[in-house]
Amino acid sequence: MVTELLASPRVLITGITGEFGRVLRFGQKINPIAGDVIYHGRRIKQIDGHIVRAIDLSASEAEWRTWFSKTKPQTILHLAGVTYTSGLGREEMVALNADAAVKVARAASDAGVERFLYASTAGVYGPQPDDISTLKEGRPTRPGSDYATSKAIGEEKILAFAQTTDMQMSVLRYATTAGSDMLVRNALMATRDVPLQLDQFADNSTPERSYLGPSDLASIHWKLLAADGIDIPNILNIATPGSVQMHQLLGALPAVLERKIAWTYRDAGQNAVRRNVLDCTLLERTLRQKLPLTDPIRLSDQIKAFLDADLKSA
Repeated sequence: MVTELLASPRVLITGITGEFGRVLRFGQKINPIAGDVIYHGRRIKQIDGHIVRAIDLSASEAEWRTWFSKTKPQTILHLAGVTYTSGLGREEMVALNADAAVKVARAASDAGVERFLYASTAGVYGPQPDDISTLKEGRPTRPGSDYATSKAIGEEKILAFAQTTDMQMSVLRYATTAGSDMLVRNALMATRDVPLQLDQFADNSTPERSYLGPSDLASIHWKLLAADGIDIPNILNIATPGSVQMHQLLGALPAVLERKIAWTYRDAGQNAVRRNVLDCTLLERTLRQKLPLTDPIRLSDQIKAFLDADLKSA
C-alpha cells in the first residue's frame, strides 16, 4: 500500500533518493521515526510506501514555500545537494550545496517550520595537526576538497541566517557512513585483476576515521528527528565514539560478507588526510545517552544488514 503523507507530516527529508538517502530509508525500516515522514527527491515516484515529491534545487523560494505550506512539516532534514562524485566544479557545488540550502531554509522559515537541520560532513574539518586527537565542533574548519568547501560555505550561510529567524537551525556534521561510503562501494567492485588501492602512510597506518553504522545512524536519527524536548546545538557532530583505520574495516568485511575483498596498499600522497575522528561528547549529551564504540566487526555486521536490505538508489 502506498501512503501519500500530505496531511500533516512531522518530518520532511530532502534528497532521499541519493546514496545517503538510502541509509536513511534503511533506518526507517528498522527503527522508524515516530510520526509522519515525507520524502523529497529528484523525481516523483513511489519508494518504500511513500510518494516522493520532486522539486528541483533550482526552483524558486516561492515554490519551496508553497510546498512547505501545504505539507506543514515540523522538522526538515535537508540532505539535497551534490557530492564529490558529481563531477561538478566548486562554483556549481556552492550553488547547490550552499546557496540553494539557504533558499530552502528561508522558505521553511516563512512557512512556519519549527526546526531546520542542514546535513554537512566531517570533511569540513579537513587535515588537522597530528596532536589533535578528536575534533570538537568548535575546531576551525579547513576543507580540502571542493565538496567539503561547498558544505563549509553552506554552514556559514545557514548559521548566519539562523541569527535572523525564530526557526531552530542546526548543522549536522556526519561522519563516514559505512555501506554507502566510497571505501566499501569500491571494495565490493574490486577484483583480483583490479584491486582496491588503499592509502598507507610511512608508519604502515592507513586513514583513520569516525564511522556511522547504518543501524546506529537510525537510532541517532530516531531521537534527533522525532523526540520532543531535544535541544540540538547549532553545530553537532554525528558519529559513534572511537575510530577505525580503513585496513581494519577491510579486514573484517570478508568474514561477515562471506566473500573475498581484493585490495592492496599504495603510498599515501601528501594530500591524504591521516585522521578524521569526531568528538561525540556533545552528541551524547544532546541524546542523553552513551553511544556504542565504533568497532570494525560491528560496522561490518551493520553493512551486511544494509546491503541485504537491497535498497536501490532512486
